[in-house]
Amino acid sequence: MALRQFALRIDGLKATFFACIGVDRAARTFFHSPRIERHARINPLKKYGIREIAGSLVGLHFSHHKEQLAGLEKGGHEVQLHCFDHLEWSRKVEGADASRTEEMIHKGIQAFQEMLGRRPLGFAAPAFKVTEKVVSAEKKLGFLYASDYKVEGECKPFIPEGGILQIPVNLPLIEDLVTVGWSDEKILSHLEADFKTFELSVMYLHLCYEPLHKAGLLRKVMEAALSHAEPLTFKEIWRDWKD
Repeated sequence: MALRQFALRIDGLKATFFACIGVDRAARTFFHSPRIERHARINPLKKYGIREIAGSLVGLHFSHHKEQLAGLEKGGHEVQLHCFDHLEWSRKVEGADASRTEEMIHKGIQAFQEMLGRRPLGFAAPAFKVTEKVVSAEKKLGFLYASDYKVEGECKPFIPEGGILQIPVNLPLIEDLVTVGWSDEKILSHLEADFKTFELSVMYLHLCYEPLHKAGLLRKVMEAALSHAEPLTFKEIWRDWKD
C-alpha cells in the first residue's frame, strides 16, 4: 500500500525500503478467499483506511509519494524496487514466460527512474513469489542483489544458479504473528531470541500496519535488535557478502 506518515523515530536505526512504484490495486486481494480470513483478523478498514481501499479498487498511482521516497534516502535509509503492480505480480508471475517476467520488472525500473532519477540496485519479489525466470531477469536487468526468499532460522546470503546475490528474510512478520493470536510479549520474546542467535537477522514490515498499529511493539523490537546487532541496509550486506 501507499506510504503514509508515521511517527516511529529510533536513533541509530536505518533500513531498506522496497517500494511499490507503479499502480496500487492491493484492496482487490480482499476478494480472494485465501486472504479473507487473514484480512478480517487485522481489520482492513483500520489498516488501510477508506481512502486507500477505495482508491486501490480503481488503481491509485504511487507517483505522488515521490517526495516521501526521496526523504527516506536523505534520512540515511535505502530505497530499492519492490514492483510496479503488486497484484499483477502475485496473480501472474508464476505462470509468466521469460519475456513477460522481464516486462513486469522493467516497468518497475522505468517508473523508479522517473521518480528517483536513478536505476534501482535491489529488488524484492512481491509475496515472495519467485521463479527461475525471475532470477534470470534480475541478473539480465542489472540488479546487484535481491530479497525474493523467505526462510526460517539461520540463513546466509546466497547466489542461486544463474542469479544474483539473494538476501533472504529469516524472521517472521509481526503482522502474521498477530493474526495467529500471539501477544505482544510473546512476539517480542521470540524476535529477541532470534536477534541473539542469528549471525544475520532480516525482518520486514509494512508501513501501513506495524508502524501505525503496533508502534509500541515495533519500537521495543527495534530497540532489542539494536542492543544485539548493527543495523545494515541491503546494499551494505551486498558489499560485505558479494566476494
